[in-house]
Amino acid sequence: VCRTGEKMTTAHVTPGGGKTRGALLFAKTLIGLGAVDAVTYVGPRISLLEQIADAVNEVIPGKSLRVADNSLPLMRDKWEIGYVTTIQAVTANPEIHEHHAERRRTLLIVDEFHHYPGEDTESENASWSRAIKQLARRALFVLAMTGTVYRNKDSRGILWLEYGDDRTPLPCHIEYGRRSGIEE
Repeated sequence: VCRTGEKMTTAHVTPGGGKTRGALLFAKTLIGLGAVDAVTYVGPRISLLEQIADAVNEVIPGKSLRVADNSLPLMRDKWEIGYVTTIQAVTANPEIHEHHAERRRTLLIVDEFHHYPGEDTESENASWSRAIKQLARRALFVLAMTGTVYRNKDSRGILWLEYGDDRTPLPCHIEYGRRSGIEE
């Protein structure tokens, strides 16, 4: 169903290159094909949730994503295709998000996945990695997006990226760089 033919699709999209719109088009396609019933969109911070939710109606008219905290139910209205939340909310109560994904054919969209370290440590971001990996196991498909494939803080790498022998990140499934953005 996905371009990769796999559960996981990674996307490296230049900042301002349309990650949200692209993710919603990805969701629209999978919903239209009948491959998924619901979308769980995990954003990096509260300030972006409304922006993500507002973009849905432009891409999928008549549908919405609920801006969800951890209050149940996570989806409340028939026109909702899912919900958008933060990784902090998922980490605070992973069971409700996992239960939601188990009861539906879910597309998990993870925005700015460069915040998730690839190797477990005791940091807060490592707890994010553990929580999102558990949620991803229950989702039918995962779209992980980032504007950068490098971590400044350390050498733990980034969750879901593959690395060459020299520890350089290998290309993501979808690459949309600055040059492509300027050309379009």
